[in-house]
Amino acid sequence: MRIVLAALLAMIFCSPSFATGPGTTCEISDRHVRMKLFSDTSADTANRLGVDVGELQILHSSAPRKFKFNESAISHYWVDRAEMRFRVFFEEDEVALVIMTRRERPAIFTGRYELWVKYEKAATGDVQCNDGSEG
Repeated sequence: MRIVLAALLAMIFCSPSFATGPGTTCEISDRHVRMKLFSDTSADTANRLGVDVGELQILHSSAPRKFKFNESAISHYWVDRAEMRFRVFFEEDEVALVIMTRRERPAIFTGRYELWVKYEKAATGDVQCNDGSEG
C-alpha cells in the first residue's frame, strides 16, 4: 500500500501539469526571431528572473542560429508593477535579445524586443509575457 501511495504521489508531483505552475512566460514569433522562455518566478514577486528553460531561434539572415538558455544568460533584469525588462546575452556569439514590456492587463505584459548581433541592431518586433499571477 505504501509503495502504491508513493508511486501515486511521485506521478502527481513530477507530472508536467504540476511543474508548470505560476511563473513568467514570454514568447516571440515573427519572421526574424522565435523565442520561448519559462521562469519559475512571477513578475509580481520577483527580484530575479529564474529562467528554467529558454529557447531563442534567430531567423534573421545576419545570424541564423539557435540557442538554449537558462538564467545564466539573463544579464539584466528589471520588473515593477508597471513594466518588465530583461536582456538575454550570448557573449561568445555577440548576440543580445533585449525585452522591454509594459503591463497591459493584470497578468499580461506586452512590448517590443530588439535583437542585437555584433553590437548592431538586427531586428525589432513584438513580445508578450504572462507573469502567471492569474489563472
